[in-house]
Amino acid sequence: MKVIIETIITLVENDQLNSTLTRATKLAENKVKDEYVSFVLDTEEIFGIAKSGGLEEANTAIDKVLNKYSGEIKSKLSKTINN
Repeated sequence: MKVIIETIITLVENDQLNSTLTRATKLAENKVKDEYVSFVLDTEEIFGIAKSGGLEEANTAIDKVLNKYSGEIKSKLSKTINN
């Protein structure tokens, strides 16, 4: 078997967040199992960090989110392969 890892980056207005996160998506046909991971990055918060602390602090905040995302993907991948 093979594992396909796909990522979609969606920029959405604040008032559309919930409806966008709960949208119906087409998952793969002929699959054994689908797992998904969603994270929300608040651009207003990142811009605020950049304005108050500079780009380095904003990049550090983005890195924290991406590290959590990476950890969650690794966990889901391990569970998918081992089940």
